[in-house]
Amino acid sequence: MTRRYIRYLAATDDSFVGRLALEYLMGILRIAPVRLGSMTGGLSGRWESYAQLLTSSMDGDFTNVVCCDPSRWSWVQNVPMLKRLPSGALVLPGEVASGRQELYTEGVRNVLLTNEQYRTQLGKEQMATGLRYEEIVTSSDAAHAAWRIARLHRSSPPHLIVVPVTDLPALRSVLIPARPRGTEP
Repeated sequence: MTRRYIRYLAATDDSFVGRLALEYLMGILRIAPVRLGSMTGGLSGRWESYAQLLTSSMDGDFTNVVCCDPSRWSWVQNVPMLKRLPSGALVLPGEVASGRQELYTEGVRNVLLTNEQYRTQLGKEQMATGLRYEEIVTSSDAAHAAWRIARLHRSSPPHLIVVPVTDLPALRSVLIPARPRGTEP
């Protein structure tokens, strides 16, 4: 049986969502190995003691877990294009390559941990991106109710898993669902 890893793309600062992400991390570490990706540009405060997770190995299957500000779920990336002059110098000619980027990862299981209330607090692109995730976990009744309404026609309703995480079986079932017997790789 292969081991499933968690790639955790999280706010790693002292913001509200950073503190929420840290609470979920403490539960996740009890059920699977974690590779951490900072979505806030570095670790600060209580996150500093988890620096080794930024370089932990991640071989094999993984679940993509996202817990950060909704502005990072989906954004437009603009990259200025350089032009080489005959002299060999590089200059910016004013052209820009632009495209939408997302933390959602095609081809793997994607789980969104959030307390954002769908419709009332999110922009159109963030709402659409949030609804793409196979599973959504909230830790508040208000966010859970809002996402439940938003996902009425999806096969999986949102999950309410409060922090600090004490219901490890529920968290495990969302992040690493059991495979039916005989389907193990």
